[in-house]
Amino acid sequence: MKTEREVINTEREVKNTTGPILEMLRAYRDEKVISFHTPGHKGGKAFDAQGDGGVRENLYTFDVTEIQGSDSLYSSKGVIKESKDRAAEILGAKRVDYLVNGSTAGVLAMLTSQLKPGDEILIPRDVHQSALHGLILGRIRPRWIEEEIEEQTGLIKGVSLKKLQEAYGRHPEAKAVFLTHPTYYGLPSEIEKIREWTERRSLLLLVDQAHGAHFHLSPESFPLSAVAAGADLTVMSLHKTLPSLTQTAVLVMQGGRIDEERLDRTLRIHQTSSPSYLFLASIEGVFSYSEGKGKQEMKRLLAMIDRIKPAFGKMKGFDLYTFEPTKLWIAPSYEGMTGHGIKAVLRKKYGIEMELSTKEGVLAIVTPGNREKDLKKLVFAFEELEKTLYNKKRITTGRRQNAKKRNGVSESEALPLWDAFYRKRKWVSIEISEGKIAGDFLTPYPPGIPLLMPGERITEEHLAIIREDLKEKKEVTGVQGDSPPGVSVIEEEE
Repeated sequence: MKTEREVINTEREVKNTTGPILEMLRAYRDEKVISFHTPGHKGGKAFDAQGDGGVRENLYTFDVTEIQGSDSLYSSKGVIKESKDRAAEILGAKRVDYLVNGSTAGVLAMLTSQLKPGDEILIPRDVHQSALHGLILGRIRPRWIEEEIEEQTGLIKGVSLKKLQEAYGRHPEAKAVFLTHPTYYGLPSEIEKIREWTERRSLLLLVDQAHGAHFHLSPESFPLSAVAAGADLTVMSLHKTLPSLTQTAVLVMQGGRIDEERLDRTLRIHQTSSPSYLFLASIEGVFSYSEGKGKQEMKRLLAMIDRIKPAFGKMKGFDLYTFEPTKLWIAPSYEGMTGHGIKAVLRKKYGIEMELSTKEGVLAIVTPGNREKDLKKLVFAFEELEKTLYNKKRITTGRRQNAKKRNGVSESEALPLWDAFYRKRKWVSIEISEGKIAGDFLTPYPPGIPLLMPGERITEEHLAIIREDLKEKKEVTGVQGDSPPGVSVIEEEE
Protein backbone atom coordinates (compact mmCIF):
# COMPACT_ATOMS: atom_id res chain seq x y z
CA MET A 1 0.00 0.00 0.00
CA LYS A 2 1.36 3.44 -0.97
CA THR A 3 2.21 5.94 1.71
CA GLU A 4 0.56 9.36 1.69
CA ARG A 5 3.79 10.93 0.33
CA GLU A 6 3.97 8.37 -2.50
CA VAL A 7 0.36 9.14 -3.46
CA ILE A 8 1.11 12.88 -3.50
CA ASN A 9 4.24 12.35 -5.62
CA THR A 10 2.29 10.20 -8.11
CA GLU A 11 -0.45 12.84 -8.44
CA ARG A 12 2.19 15.54 -8.94
CA GLU A 13 3.92 13.47 -11.63
CA VAL A 14 0.66 13.00 -13.55
CA LYS A 15 -0.22 16.67 -13.25
CA ASN A 16 3.20 17.77 -14.49
CA THR A 17 2.93 15.58 -17.60
CA THR A 18 -0.61 16.58 -18.56
CA GLY A 19 -1.51 18.51 -21.69
CA PRO A 20 -4.59 18.58 -23.92
CA ILE A 21 -3.48 15.64 -26.10
CA LEU A 22 -2.53 13.48 -23.11
CA GLU A 23 -5.80 14.37 -21.41
CA MET A 24 -7.74 13.27 -24.50
CA LEU A 25 -5.80 10.00 -24.73
CA ARG A 26 -6.32 9.21 -21.05
CA ALA A 27 -10.03 10.00 -21.31
CA TYR A 28 -10.41 7.73 -24.33
CA ARG A 29 -8.53 4.92 -22.58
CA ASP A 30 -10.63 5.26 -19.44
CA GLU A 31 -13.86 5.22 -21.45
CA LYS A 32 -13.02 1.66 -22.59
CA VAL A 33 -14.52 2.23 -26.03
CA ILE A 34 -15.08 -0.83 -28.24
CA SER A 35 -13.01 -0.16 -31.35
CA PHE A 36 -14.19 -0.96 -34.85
CA HIS A 37 -11.71 1.51 -36.29
CA THR A 38 -7.98 1.62 -36.99
CA PRO A 39 -5.35 0.90 -35.74
CA GLY A 40 -5.72 -2.85 -36.07
CA HIS A 41 -4.08 -3.70 -32.75
CA LYS A 42 -7.21 -2.34 -30.99
CA GLY A 43 -5.54 -0.77 -28.01
CA GLY A 44 -2.94 -3.55 -27.86
CA LYS A 45 -5.45 -6.40 -27.58
CA ALA A 46 -4.18 -8.01 -30.78
CA PHE A 47 -0.83 -8.60 -29.06
CA ASP A 48 -2.44 -10.78 -26.40
CA ALA A 49 -2.05 -13.97 -28.43
CA GLN A 50 1.64 -13.56 -29.24
CA GLY A 51 2.96 -10.53 -27.38
CA ASP A 52 4.60 -7.40 -28.78
CA GLY A 53 8.24 -8.33 -28.22
CA GLY A 54 8.47 -6.22 -25.09
CA VAL A 55 7.82 -2.87 -26.80
CA ARG A 56 5.34 -1.64 -24.19
CA GLU A 57 7.65 -2.46 -21.29
CA ASN A 58 10.69 -0.97 -23.03
CA LEU A 59 9.15 1.96 -24.85
CA TYR A 60 11.90 4.46 -24.15
CA THR A 61 14.88 2.11 -24.04
CA PHE A 62 13.91 0.73 -27.47
CA ASP A 63 13.69 4.26 -28.90
CA VAL A 64 17.20 4.41 -30.39
CA THR A 65 18.70 5.99 -33.49
CA GLU A 66 21.17 4.85 -36.15
CA ILE A 67 24.02 3.79 -33.89
CA GLN A 68 26.60 1.04 -34.19
CA GLY A 69 24.79 -2.25 -34.65
CA SER A 70 21.35 -0.74 -35.37
CA ASP A 71 21.88 -0.63 -39.16
CA SER A 72 20.53 2.08 -41.52
CA LEU A 73 17.06 2.05 -43.04
CA TYR A 74 18.17 3.52 -46.37
CA SER A 75 21.41 1.56 -46.87
CA SER A 76 20.69 -1.51 -44.81
CA LYS A 77 23.34 -4.22 -44.62
CA GLY A 78 22.73 -5.69 -41.17
CA VAL A 79 19.70 -6.38 -38.99
CA ILE A 80 17.29 -4.24 -41.02
CA LYS A 81 18.28 -5.95 -44.27
CA GLU A 82 17.89 -9.32 -42.60
CA SER A 83 14.46 -8.31 -41.34
CA LYS A 84 13.31 -6.99 -44.74
CA ASP A 85 14.57 -10.11 -46.53
CA ARG A 86 12.56 -12.25 -44.13
CA ALA A 87 9.44 -10.15 -44.81
CA ALA A 88 9.96 -10.56 -48.58
CA GLU A 89 10.21 -14.32 -48.17
CA ILE A 90 6.99 -14.45 -46.14
CA LEU A 91 5.11 -12.41 -48.76
CA GLY A 92 6.70 -14.20 -51.70
CA ALA A 93 8.13 -10.92 -53.01
CA LYS A 94 11.39 -9.80 -54.58
CA ARG A 95 11.89 -6.88 -52.18
CA VAL A 96 10.19 -5.25 -49.20
CA ASP A 97 10.88 -1.73 -47.92
CA TYR A 98 9.81 -0.65 -44.43
CA LEU A 99 7.84 2.61 -44.31
CA VAL A 100 7.85 4.71 -41.15
CA ASN A 101 5.91 7.63 -42.70
CA GLY A 102 2.86 5.52 -43.44
CA SER A 103 1.49 4.29 -46.75
CA THR A 104 1.53 7.91 -47.89
CA ALA A 105 5.33 7.76 -48.21
CA GLY A 106 5.09 4.57 -50.23
CA VAL A 107 2.48 5.96 -52.62
CA LEU A 108 4.50 9.13 -53.16
CA ALA A 109 7.70 7.13 -53.68
CA MET A 110 6.34 4.65 -56.19
CA LEU A 111 4.73 7.36 -58.30
CA THR A 112 7.62 9.82 -58.32
CA SER A 113 10.36 7.19 -58.69
CA GLN A 114 8.96 5.23 -61.62
CA LEU A 115 7.36 8.01 -63.67
CA LYS A 116 8.88 11.18 -65.09
CA PRO A 117 7.40 14.69 -65.35
CA GLY A 118 4.84 14.74 -68.17
CA ASP A 119 4.25 10.97 -68.14
CA GLU A 120 0.63 9.82 -68.28
CA ILE A 121 -0.90 7.36 -65.81
CA LEU A 122 -4.28 5.59 -65.90
CA ILE A 123 -5.89 6.15 -62.50
CA PRO A 124 -9.41 6.26 -60.97
CA ARG A 125 -10.61 9.44 -59.30
CA ASP A 126 -11.50 7.77 -55.97
CA VAL A 127 -7.87 7.35 -54.89
CA HIS A 128 -6.39 8.36 -51.55
CA GLN A 129 -5.24 11.98 -51.43
CA SER A 130 -1.62 10.82 -51.26
CA ALA A 131 -1.88 9.59 -54.86
CA LEU A 132 -3.14 12.99 -56.01
CA HIS A 133 -0.31 14.65 -54.09
CA GLY A 134 2.11 12.28 -55.81
CA LEU A 135 0.80 13.39 -59.19
CA ILE A 136 1.39 17.01 -58.21
CA LEU A 137 4.91 16.42 -56.87
CA GLY A 138 5.92 14.24 -59.82
CA ARG A 139 4.22 16.44 -62.43
CA ILE A 140 2.46 13.32 -63.71
CA ARG A 141 -0.60 13.66 -65.95
CA PRO A 142 -3.63 11.68 -64.70
CA ARG A 143 -5.84 10.00 -67.27
CA TRP A 144 -9.01 9.00 -65.51
CA ILE A 145 -10.53 5.52 -65.37
CA GLU A 146 -14.30 5.66 -65.05
CA GLU A 147 -15.59 4.10 -61.85
CA GLU A 148 -18.56 1.79 -61.60
CA ILE A 149 -21.16 1.76 -58.84
CA GLU A 150 -22.24 -1.19 -56.70
CA GLU A 151 -25.99 -0.89 -57.20
CA GLN A 152 -27.28 -2.10 -53.82
CA THR A 153 -25.12 0.23 -51.74
CA GLY A 154 -24.11 3.09 -54.02
CA LEU A 155 -20.45 2.41 -53.12
CA ILE A 156 -17.70 2.70 -55.71
CA LYS A 157 -16.47 -0.62 -57.07
CA GLY A 158 -12.87 -1.51 -57.69
CA VAL A 159 -11.56 -0.94 -61.21
CA SER A 160 -12.72 -3.41 -63.87
CA LEU A 161 -10.60 -4.51 -66.79
CA LYS A 162 -13.26 -3.19 -69.18
CA LYS A 163 -13.10 0.36 -67.81
CA LEU A 164 -9.30 0.25 -67.76
CA GLN A 165 -9.22 -0.81 -71.41
CA GLU A 166 -11.59 2.01 -72.33
CA ALA A 167 -9.31 4.54 -70.60
CA TYR A 168 -6.27 3.11 -72.37
CA GLY A 169 -8.09 3.40 -75.69
CA ARG A 170 -8.41 7.14 -75.03
CA HIS A 171 -4.84 7.48 -73.74
CA PRO A 172 -2.54 4.91 -75.36
CA GLU A 173 0.57 6.90 -74.32
CA ALA A 174 0.09 5.99 -70.65
CA LYS A 175 3.11 4.45 -68.95
CA ALA A 176 1.46 2.97 -65.85
CA VAL A 177 -1.78 1.98 -64.11
CA PHE A 178 -2.62 2.93 -60.51
CA LEU A 179 -5.26 1.00 -58.57
CA THR A 180 -6.78 1.02 -55.10
CA HIS A 181 -7.27 -2.65 -54.21
CA PRO A 182 -9.37 -3.13 -52.19
CA THR A 183 -11.29 0.10 -51.75
CA TYR A 184 -11.79 1.60 -48.30
CA TYR A 185 -15.02 -0.42 -48.08
CA GLY A 186 -13.40 -3.68 -49.17
CA LEU A 187 -14.46 -3.86 -52.83
CA PRO A 188 -11.71 -5.43 -54.95
CA SER A 189 -10.47 -4.57 -58.44
CA GLU A 190 -10.16 -7.22 -61.13
CA ILE A 191 -6.53 -7.45 -60.13
CA GLU A 192 -5.60 -10.76 -61.77
CA LYS A 193 -7.09 -9.87 -65.16
CA ILE A 194 -5.60 -6.39 -64.98
CA ARG A 195 -2.15 -7.72 -64.15
CA GLU A 196 -2.20 -10.07 -67.13
CA TRP A 197 -3.31 -7.19 -69.37
CA THR A 198 -0.68 -4.69 -68.12
CA GLU A 199 2.03 -7.33 -68.58
CA ARG A 200 1.16 -7.77 -72.24
CA ARG A 201 1.39 -4.01 -72.79
CA SER A 202 4.48 -3.41 -70.65
CA LEU A 203 2.58 -1.03 -68.38
CA LEU A 204 3.67 -0.70 -64.78
CA LEU A 205 1.03 -1.75 -62.26
CA LEU A 206 1.18 0.31 -59.06
CA VAL A 207 -1.27 -0.64 -56.29
CA ASP A 208 -2.44 1.01 -53.10
CA GLN A 209 -3.42 -1.99 -50.97
CA ALA A 210 -3.47 0.00 -47.75
CA HIS A 211 -6.57 -1.83 -46.56
CA GLY A 212 -5.47 -5.32 -47.60
CA ALA A 213 -2.27 -5.99 -45.65
CA HIS A 214 -3.97 -8.97 -43.98
CA PHE A 215 -4.91 -10.85 -47.15
CA HIS A 216 -1.92 -13.22 -46.97
CA LEU A 217 -3.11 -14.60 -43.61
CA SER A 218 -6.05 -16.35 -45.28
CA PRO A 219 -5.73 -16.24 -49.09
CA GLU A 220 -8.75 -18.48 -49.55
CA SER A 221 -11.00 -16.05 -47.63
CA PHE A 222 -9.94 -12.72 -49.12
CA PRO A 223 -9.60 -11.18 -52.57
CA LEU A 224 -6.36 -11.96 -54.36
CA SER A 225 -3.54 -9.79 -53.01
CA ALA A 226 -1.84 -7.45 -55.49
CA VAL A 227 1.46 -8.95 -54.33
CA ALA A 228 0.30 -12.47 -55.20
CA ALA A 229 -1.04 -11.17 -58.52
CA GLY A 230 2.44 -9.84 -59.34
CA ALA A 231 1.89 -6.06 -59.23
CA ASP A 232 5.17 -4.20 -59.80
CA LEU A 233 4.84 -2.14 -56.60
CA THR A 234 2.27 -2.52 -53.82
CA VAL A 235 1.83 -0.38 -50.72
CA MET A 236 0.24 -1.92 -47.62
CA SER A 237 -0.71 -0.18 -44.36
CA LEU A 238 0.10 -2.69 -41.64
CA HIS A 239 -1.46 -0.61 -38.90
CA LYS A 240 -4.94 -0.54 -40.44
CA THR A 241 -5.78 -4.24 -40.10
CA LEU A 242 -2.84 -5.90 -38.33
CA PRO A 243 -1.16 -5.53 -34.91
CA SER A 244 1.23 -2.70 -35.70
CA LEU A 245 1.70 0.89 -34.58
CA THR A 246 -0.01 3.70 -36.49
CA GLN A 247 2.19 5.05 -39.30
CA THR A 248 3.77 1.70 -40.18
CA ALA A 249 3.55 0.25 -43.68
CA VAL A 250 5.53 -1.62 -46.33
CA LEU A 251 6.30 -1.14 -50.01
CA VAL A 252 6.50 -4.48 -51.83
CA MET A 253 8.24 -5.02 -55.18
CA GLN A 254 7.67 -7.83 -57.68
CA GLY A 255 9.11 -8.48 -61.12
CA GLY A 256 12.19 -6.92 -62.69
CA ARG A 257 10.95 -3.70 -64.30
CA ILE A 258 11.38 -1.37 -61.33
CA ASP A 259 14.18 1.21 -61.31
CA GLU A 260 15.47 0.29 -57.85
CA GLU A 261 18.15 2.96 -57.71
CA ARG A 262 15.57 5.71 -58.26
CA LEU A 263 13.26 4.02 -55.77
CA ASP A 264 16.03 4.09 -53.14
CA ARG A 265 16.65 7.80 -53.70
CA THR A 266 12.95 8.65 -53.67
CA LEU A 267 12.28 6.78 -50.43
CA ARG A 268 14.92 8.93 -48.75
CA ILE A 269 13.11 12.03 -50.02
CA HIS A 270 9.67 11.03 -48.76
CA GLN A 271 10.65 9.56 -45.41
CA THR A 272 12.27 10.98 -42.31
CA SER A 273 16.04 10.92 -41.94
CA SER A 274 15.50 9.76 -38.34
CA PRO A 275 13.38 6.61 -38.63
CA SER A 276 11.77 5.32 -35.46
CA TYR A 277 13.17 1.95 -34.45
CA LEU A 278 9.98 1.40 -32.47
CA PHE A 279 8.14 1.59 -35.81
CA LEU A 280 10.68 -0.70 -37.47
CA ALA A 281 10.30 -3.22 -34.64
CA SER A 282 6.52 -2.97 -34.95
CA ILE A 283 6.71 -3.70 -38.70
CA GLU A 284 8.97 -6.67 -38.05
CA GLY A 285 6.52 -7.85 -35.42
CA VAL A 286 3.77 -8.18 -38.04
CA PHE A 287 5.86 -10.71 -39.96
CA SER A 288 6.69 -12.60 -36.77
CA TYR A 289 2.92 -12.64 -36.22
CA SER A 290 2.43 -13.96 -39.77
CA GLU A 291 4.84 -16.82 -39.11
CA GLY A 292 3.43 -17.41 -35.64
CA LYS A 293 -0.22 -17.19 -34.58
CA GLY A 294 -1.44 -14.81 -37.30
CA LYS A 295 -3.20 -17.40 -39.47
CA GLN A 296 -4.76 -19.02 -36.43
CA GLU A 297 -5.97 -15.65 -35.14
CA MET A 298 -7.39 -14.70 -38.53
CA LYS A 299 -9.27 -18.01 -38.68
CA ARG A 300 -10.70 -17.27 -35.22
CA LEU A 301 -11.75 -13.80 -36.35
CA LEU A 302 -13.46 -14.97 -39.54
CA ALA A 303 -15.40 -17.59 -37.57
CA MET A 304 -16.57 -14.89 -35.14
CA ILE A 305 -17.78 -12.72 -38.01
CA ASP A 306 -19.64 -15.65 -39.57
CA ARG A 307 -21.46 -16.22 -36.28
CA ILE A 308 -22.98 -12.72 -36.22
CA LYS A 309 -24.18 -12.66 -39.83
CA PRO A 310 -27.41 -14.58 -39.15
CA ALA A 311 -28.38 -12.00 -36.52
CA PHE A 312 -28.05 -9.19 -39.04
CA GLY A 313 -29.90 -11.33 -41.58
CA LYS A 314 -32.93 -11.37 -39.28
CA MET A 315 -33.00 -7.58 -38.95
CA LYS A 316 -35.41 -5.69 -41.17
CA GLY A 317 -34.03 -2.28 -40.30
CA PHE A 318 -30.43 -2.80 -41.43
CA ASP A 319 -28.55 -4.48 -44.25
CA LEU A 320 -25.06 -5.94 -43.71
CA TYR A 321 -22.61 -6.07 -46.62
CA THR A 322 -19.19 -7.74 -46.48
CA PHE A 323 -17.35 -7.26 -49.76
CA GLU A 324 -14.33 -8.59 -47.91
CA PRO A 325 -14.97 -10.43 -44.64
CA THR A 326 -13.43 -7.97 -42.14
CA LYS A 327 -15.09 -4.81 -43.49
CA LEU A 328 -18.69 -4.57 -42.29
CA TRP A 329 -20.77 -2.00 -44.16
CA ILE A 330 -24.09 -1.57 -42.35
CA ALA A 331 -26.83 0.48 -43.98
CA PRO A 332 -30.31 1.37 -42.68
CA SER A 333 -33.15 -0.16 -44.73
CA TYR A 334 -35.80 2.30 -43.52
CA GLU A 335 -36.02 6.02 -43.99
CA GLY A 336 -35.49 8.20 -40.95
CA MET A 337 -32.01 7.15 -39.87
CA THR A 338 -28.64 8.09 -41.36
CA GLY A 339 -25.20 6.61 -40.95
CA HIS A 340 -24.10 9.75 -39.14
CA GLY A 341 -26.92 9.34 -36.63
CA ILE A 342 -26.13 5.66 -36.13
CA LYS A 343 -22.46 6.37 -35.48
CA ALA A 344 -23.27 9.04 -32.90
CA VAL A 345 -25.73 6.81 -31.02
CA LEU A 346 -23.34 3.84 -31.03
CA ARG A 347 -20.63 5.92 -29.37
CA LYS A 348 -22.79 7.78 -26.89
CA LYS A 349 -25.11 4.98 -25.77
CA TYR A 350 -23.12 1.79 -26.37
CA GLY A 351 -19.48 2.87 -26.19
CA ILE A 352 -18.80 1.65 -29.74
CA GLU A 353 -16.64 3.67 -32.13
CA MET A 354 -17.06 2.90 -35.83
CA GLU A 355 -14.47 3.61 -38.52
CA LEU A 356 -16.60 6.10 -40.44
CA SER A 357 -20.11 7.13 -41.35
CA THR A 358 -21.85 8.61 -44.37
CA LYS A 359 -25.49 9.47 -44.83
CA GLU A 360 -25.99 5.97 -46.27
CA GLY A 361 -24.35 3.82 -43.58
CA VAL A 362 -21.47 3.03 -41.22
CA LEU A 363 -18.27 1.06 -41.63
CA ALA A 364 -16.73 -1.28 -39.05
CA ILE A 365 -13.17 -2.57 -39.44
CA VAL A 366 -12.79 -5.84 -37.55
CA THR A 367 -9.32 -7.24 -36.82
CA PRO A 368 -7.76 -9.99 -34.68
CA GLY A 369 -7.63 -7.37 -31.93
CA ASN A 370 -11.42 -7.58 -31.57
CA ARG A 371 -13.05 -10.11 -29.28
CA GLU A 372 -16.30 -12.01 -29.64
CA LYS A 373 -17.87 -9.85 -26.95
CA ASP A 374 -17.18 -6.80 -29.14
CA LEU A 375 -19.15 -8.29 -32.02
CA LYS A 376 -21.96 -9.42 -29.73
CA LYS A 377 -22.21 -5.88 -28.36
CA LEU A 378 -22.38 -4.57 -31.94
CA VAL A 379 -25.24 -6.93 -32.76
CA PHE A 380 -27.06 -6.02 -29.55
CA ALA A 381 -26.72 -2.31 -30.30
CA PHE A 382 -28.23 -2.70 -33.78
CA GLU A 383 -31.04 -4.87 -32.48
CA GLU A 384 -31.86 -2.12 -30.01
CA LEU A 385 -31.55 0.56 -32.69
CA GLU A 386 -33.97 -1.32 -34.90
CA LYS A 387 -36.66 -0.95 -32.25
CA THR A 388 -36.29 2.86 -32.37
CA LEU A 389 -36.81 3.22 -36.13
CA TYR A 390 -39.84 5.45 -36.22
CA ASN A 391 -40.25 5.53 -40.01
CA LYS A 392 -40.95 2.05 -41.34
CA LYS A 393 -40.95 3.11 -44.99
CA ARG A 394 -38.29 1.10 -46.80
CA ILE A 395 -35.64 2.92 -48.77
CA THR A 396 -36.35 2.42 -52.47
CA THR A 397 -33.93 5.05 -53.78
CA GLY A 398 -32.01 6.74 -50.95
CA ARG A 399 -28.54 5.27 -50.77
CA ARG A 400 -29.09 3.47 -54.08
CA GLN A 401 -29.78 6.81 -55.74
CA ASN A 402 -26.05 7.45 -55.52
CA ALA A 403 -25.66 4.85 -58.25
CA LYS A 404 -26.05 7.58 -60.84
CA LYS A 405 -22.82 8.74 -62.41
CA ARG A 406 -21.31 11.54 -60.32
CA ASN A 407 -17.63 11.34 -61.12
CA GLY A 408 -15.54 12.21 -64.11
CA VAL A 409 -18.39 14.17 -65.72
CA SER A 410 -16.02 14.92 -68.57
CA GLU A 411 -12.29 15.14 -69.19
CA SER A 412 -12.05 18.91 -68.93
CA GLU A 413 -8.38 19.55 -68.12
CA ALA A 414 -7.41 23.13 -68.91
CA LEU A 415 -4.19 23.08 -66.88
CA PRO A 416 -2.11 20.17 -65.62
CA LEU A 417 -2.86 19.31 -62.00
CA TRP A 418 0.60 20.38 -60.79
CA ASP A 419 0.43 23.66 -62.74
CA ALA A 420 -2.93 24.55 -61.22
CA PHE A 421 -1.63 23.75 -57.73
CA TYR A 422 0.93 26.58 -57.94
CA ARG A 423 -1.27 29.17 -59.66
CA LYS A 424 -2.75 32.17 -57.87
CA ARG A 425 -6.38 31.58 -56.89
CA LYS A 426 -9.45 33.59 -55.93
CA TRP A 427 -12.94 32.88 -54.62
CA VAL A 428 -15.99 33.51 -56.79
CA SER A 429 -19.70 32.74 -56.49
CA ILE A 430 -20.68 29.45 -58.13
CA GLU A 431 -23.19 31.49 -60.14
CA ILE A 432 -20.37 33.08 -62.15
CA SER A 433 -17.91 30.16 -62.06
CA GLU A 434 -18.96 28.36 -65.25
CA GLY A 435 -16.11 28.31 -67.75
CA LYS A 436 -13.48 29.16 -65.12
CA ILE A 437 -10.67 26.82 -64.07
CA ALA A 438 -11.07 25.10 -60.70
CA GLY A 439 -8.39 26.09 -58.18
CA ASP A 440 -9.11 23.38 -55.62
CA PHE A 441 -10.67 19.95 -55.29
CA LEU A 442 -14.49 19.96 -55.28
CA THR A 443 -15.59 16.74 -53.62
CA PRO A 444 -19.19 15.75 -52.78
CA TYR A 445 -19.64 13.39 -49.79
CA PRO A 446 -20.78 10.77 -50.46
CA PRO A 447 -19.24 9.25 -52.48
CA GLY A 448 -16.04 11.22 -51.75
CA ILE A 449 -14.72 11.32 -55.32
CA PRO A 450 -13.47 14.68 -56.58
CA LEU A 451 -16.07 16.04 -58.98
CA LEU A 452 -13.47 18.57 -60.10
CA MET A 453 -9.69 18.64 -59.77
CA PRO A 454 -7.53 21.77 -59.77
CA GLY A 455 -6.91 22.66 -63.40
CA GLU A 456 -10.22 21.33 -64.75
CA ARG A 457 -12.68 23.71 -66.35
CA ILE A 458 -16.02 24.14 -64.57
CA THR A 459 -19.04 23.26 -66.69
CA GLU A 460 -22.77 23.66 -66.19
CA GLU A 461 -22.94 19.88 -65.71
CA HIS A 462 -20.58 20.16 -62.72
CA LEU A 463 -22.55 23.08 -61.27
CA ALA A 464 -25.86 21.23 -61.58
CA ILE A 465 -24.50 18.41 -59.42
CA ILE A 466 -23.07 20.86 -56.86
CA ARG A 467 -26.38 22.77 -56.63
CA GLU A 468 -28.31 19.52 -56.18
CA ASP A 469 -25.98 18.35 -53.41
CA LEU A 470 -26.12 21.67 -51.59
CA LYS A 471 -29.92 21.69 -51.85
CA GLU A 472 -29.96 18.24 -50.23
CA LYS A 473 -27.61 19.53 -47.46
CA LYS A 474 -24.80 17.22 -48.54
CA GLU A 475 -21.20 18.13 -47.83
CA VAL A 476 -19.16 19.40 -50.77
CA THR A 477 -15.59 20.13 -49.72
CA GLY A 478 -14.10 23.01 -51.62
CA VAL A 479 -17.35 25.03 -51.45
CA GLN A 480 -17.55 27.84 -48.90
CA GLY A 481 -20.35 30.08 -47.72
CA ASP A 482 -24.05 29.86 -48.49
CA SER A 483 -25.27 33.23 -49.68
CA PRO A 484 -24.26 32.47 -52.35
CA PRO A 485 -21.73 29.64 -52.02
CA GLY A 486 -18.30 30.20 -53.55
CA VAL A 487 -15.56 28.11 -55.12
CA SER A 488 -11.84 28.60 -55.66
CA VAL A 489 -10.80 29.33 -59.25
CA ILE A 490 -7.51 30.11 -60.99
CA GLU A 491 -6.80 33.75 -61.65
CA GLU A 492 -6.40 33.65 -65.42
CA GLU A 493 -4.36 36.17 -67.34
CA GLU A 494 -6.46 38.62 -69.31
